[in-house]
Amino acid sequence: MTTPAVRRAILPVLLIEDEPSIMALVSATLERNGRPDLQHKIVIITGDYANEETVTTLRKIGALYLEKPFRVQDLIAAVEKTMGKAR
Repeated sequence: MTTPAVRRAILPVLLIEDEPSIMALVSATLERNGRPDLQHKIVIITGDYANEETVTTLRKIGALYLEKPFRVQDLIAAVEKTMGKAR
């Protein structure tokens, strides 16, 4: 069951993989297309948090991330926090 904040969400949340090159591409694409504000509305789900390059990129872009495996409650909290940033 979703929480009210998740059900009424009207702003986008972008879920992407944890590959550093993909994160950099998404960030650059958002910037280039005049939507740098969306760079902070990203929730990244990663199983690669031990990789130094991944951690460096995650810190650089400042996005929320969940480490695999994660609990559903943690995913909901991350989405709610991200949506809160959008308001």
